Parts: sequence; structure tokens; C-alpha cells
Amino acid sequence: MLDSMQELPMGLGPLPAASAPTDNPQSKAKIALGRQLFFDKDLSPDKTLSCASCHDPRKGFSDGHARAVGFHGMQLPRRTPSIWNSAYNHTQFWDGRAANLEAQAIFPLTSKGEMASADAPALINRLMAQPWYDAEFHSSFGEGPSLETITKALAAFERTLISSNS
Repeated sequence: MLDSMQELPMGLGPLPAASAPTDNPQSKAKIALGRQLFFDKDLSPDKTLSCASCHDPRKGFSDGHARAVGFHGMQLPRRTPSIWNSAYNHTQFWDGRAANLEAQAIFPLTSKGEMASADAPALINRLMAQPWYDAEFHSSFGEGPSLETITKALAAFERTLISSNS
């Protein structure tokens, strides 16, 4: 029946392209940098956690636990949400406390229970220990790494996590 329909009911159709804020337009370099950061365990002080530790691509960009497990095994109060299609969310997190992906990314990085990188200079120093990061940040943003450029790169990558043909 659906195959013979000329139009889907109620105006349903494919999703529009995900939009990015004007202060963080998408670019291939920024997306690649965000992907590198997403999988980099240098984002946590003891180098044991990356964003992908909780948002595992093999588990639908979630972790499969009833409650998230954070820094040093700390059990967190909520389940890790999948980040598939998060570019389309009007707010981020289960409670909507972040307005967009850029604002969302700062919370897990700096939360003592999640990635525990509240000391921004130490985080920047860990990244700068990898020589390619300085060049990648300058190529993407015209400046070195900062909490703002880290979160913008992560958001650019997360905007590409769109399920298609589903």
C-alpha cells in the first residue's frame, strides 16, 4: 500500500538537512576534527574516557546500560541517550537543559561525574601534547583549542550522525 502512494499522509516526508548555528557553520575540517575528538580519551584527565565511551557507535551511540557510567565507574542518575539525529532536537539532554549541540558538549566534558575535565587549561595541554591538534584547530577555527572550539568541533561531528533510509 505505501509503495503505491504518491504522497505520505499528514505531509510526512524526508527530514530537511540539519542546520548549524551561524557562529559554527559546518566544514569538512571541523567535522573531521570533531570526529577525532569524539573518540579521543585525552578528553578525560586519566585518559580512560572519550565521548564514544558512553555514546558507542556499536550500541546505537548509547551504552546499553540502564544508567550511565561515568568517571572512575561512577553511576550517573540517567541513561545515556542515543545521539543519532540529535541535530534535530530542539533541546539536548533528557531534561532539555542545553539549547543546542554546542551547549550540550560542555556538560559531559566538565562534569566531575562524567569526563571530569573541569580544569580547561589541563584539557588544552593534554590535547596540545598531540602535535596535529594545534594545526587542526587553526585550520578549522583560525585559533588553537579552547573549550569553545572543542565543543564546536564536537557539535559539527554530531550533526553528521543522521540515520537515513530508516
